[in-house]
Amino acid sequence: MRARLFRYWKYFRDGWHIYLAFPVTVLTFTVSVYYLLIEQVPLLVQFFPRYYLFLMAGLLIGTPLSVFLGWLHNKRGFLATEQTIALENNPVAVRHTIATMEASLIVMEKLGVEVPKDFLEVLDYWKRVQGTLAEALEGIKHGL
Repeated sequence: MRARLFRYWKYFRDGWHIYLAFPVTVLTFTVSVYYLLIEQVPLLVQFFPRYYLFLMAGLLIGTPLSVFLGWLHNKRGFLATEQTIALENNPVAVRHTIATMEASLIVMEKLGVEVPKDFLEVLDYWKRVQGTLAEALEGIKHGL
């Protein structure tokens, strides 16, 4: 029952922020900017005499700009860091990563392939992360 509630909570949050809150936020932002800024500046009113023209221009410029910024974030920005942080905080994923790397290490050794120094350093890093997570979980169990 508890797992089902958490699942529904996750579905609610995703549905809310992706399909409900996001469009409302865009409309709220554009309405606020138009009526509090654009209408007060005569030069801007010449370019956008009606709200829908401002909205259309915002969508035509904002959509490709948002796609580009999202691409930049995923390919050149912070996504790798975010994923590393998420992985570091997930004991199951850390154990899986270590097990996969250790299996790869065994295969490399059996094949007589020289194990890259970087590989061993990364494996050592994940083992340290696993130790840190184990200490943190132990502290949580004991109420620290």
